[in-house]
Amino acid sequence: MARHPIKFEFYEHPATCPYCHAKVTVFSLMERLLASPRVCPACKREFFIEDGKAVRIPGESAKKPPKQERSHISKAQERSGR
Repeated sequence: MARHPIKFEFYEHPATCPYCHAKVTVFSLMERLLASPRVCPACKREFFIEDGKAVRIPGESAKKPPKQERSHISKAQERSGR
């Protein structure tokens, strides 16, 4: 039996990262993305593409932690020998 090659049609979904505003292009077999988690290649943060729009994940913050917490974290790293 001869096998015929199967051709898949990929759709291009342009989006903008809601955190760093980098342009991201997502390729999918689906014509319309209803809910798709993605990772931004620029800032490495995860976001959702919901109904064709890029949105932040609820509970994720794009801000840095308060300065007091950052200094506490850096002091702990110094003590551990990093």
